[in-house]
Amino acid sequence: MDETTNFEYLDLNTVDPNNSIPPAMYALRIVSAEPKSHEFGPNSKTPGKIGSKFVLKWVVLDGEFAGRKLNSTIFESSMAPVILRKIMDATGVKQAENEAFFSWMARLSDSGADLKVLVEKSDRGNEIKYLSAVPNV
Repeated sequence: MDETTNFEYLDLNTVDPNNSIPPAMYALRIVSAEPKSHEFGPNSKTPGKIGSKFVLKWVVLDGEFAGRKLNSTIFESSMAPVILRKIMDATGVKQAENEAFFSWMARLSDSGADLKVLVEKSDRGNEIKYLSAVPNV
């Protein structure tokens, strides 16, 4: 479920209680990518610091789970630029020379671009392993 769920019309019989798909390589299409501010928690190296996170929403394109929506969050870290570069290379949505990062993020969000990536299970549902991302050809 997402923040647009209208509880007045919610039919719990249509909800997948597993909240995940089996681990495998899946073709995904970007639905949206947006930056948000984030306050680092008490267990972080910099508690209370305000930083950025990037919320990406994807839809599965192949197999019996086609149409399933997956959400992921990339938190500001030393690995975030590497992950975002893998997404750029796999989707083919290149950041233009001198283009602001947030401009590229908006173009990625609007692109409807695809990639193929490993999706694994975690205790919260699914985790997208972006370092495995390759073009969906």
